[in-house]
Amino acid sequence: MVKLTGTPDNFLEYLRVSPLFIGIEDEEIERFLSTCSYSFYKLSVNEELVTKLGYSVFVISGVVATYVLNDQGERSLANIFKAEVNPLIPTDIGDPYPTLMAYSKKRSLVLSIETDSYMKLNPGIISIQTRILQNIVSIFYATTKVVIDRTICNSEVNSRKRIIMYIKTLYNSDNGNCVTVPLTRKDLADHLRMDTSTLMRELKTLKNQGLIDYDRKSIFIKDISLLS
Repeated sequence: MVKLTGTPDNFLEYLRVSPLFIGIEDEEIERFLSTCSYSFYKLSVNEELVTKLGYSVFVISGVVATYVLNDQGERSLANIFKAEVNPLIPTDIGDPYPTLMAYSKKRSLVLSIETDSYMKLNPGIISIQTRILQNIVSIFYATTKVVIDRTICNSEVNSRKRIIMYIKTLYNSDNGNCVTVPLTRKDLADHLRMDTSTLMRELKTLKNQGLIDYDRKSIFIKDISLLS
C-alpha cells in the first residue's frame, strides 16, 4: 500500500467519474478536498488495505473486497466495493463482525478522508459539501441494500433456495432474463456461505432442470417461474 503524493488534479480522471462526486465540477472537487485532511493510496492486486479509525475510505479506481473472520478463524467474503458502484468502504465494524480485513481485487486507488474534516460544515463551501454529503448518503444506502440482500439470502437454510434468492436480488426486468453476476465462483460461494463444489452442483442441477443457463459472468433465467 503506497501513499501517493500530488494534488487532487493529478487524480481528477478518477475523481470526476466517482459516485462520490456526481454533479460536482472539477474545481469544486479541488476546493472541497483543500478543506479536508486526506491521502491517496495505491494498492497492487491482493494487497491489504490498512485503514485508520476516524477516516472514510473510498475506492476511486479498481475493486476492493472486505472479509470477516469468525470465531474459528475462517475467512468469508463480506462485500465487494467497486469504484463505479459502491465506493464507500466501512472501516469501523463491531459485532457481529469484530474482525474486518480488506484486500484489493485489482490494482486500485483509494481516497482516505478524515471524516470530521468534511462533516463539519464550512460556510465557504457549504453548497459543495451538501451535495457531496447527499452523494455519500446515496452510496451508503446502496451498500446497505447489498448487505440486507445478502442477509436475506443467507437466512435460507437450503443451498438451492439461497442461490435462487440471490438471483432474485440481481434480477431486473428491464434487462430481460439475463442477470450479471459481479462475483467469481469462489467469491459467490463465500457470499452465500457454501463451498464452491456445492454452488456448482446446485447451479448444474438448476441448469439440467431447464430453469437457468449460465456462463462465467451471467445467469440466464430460462423459466421465469423460478422467481415466484
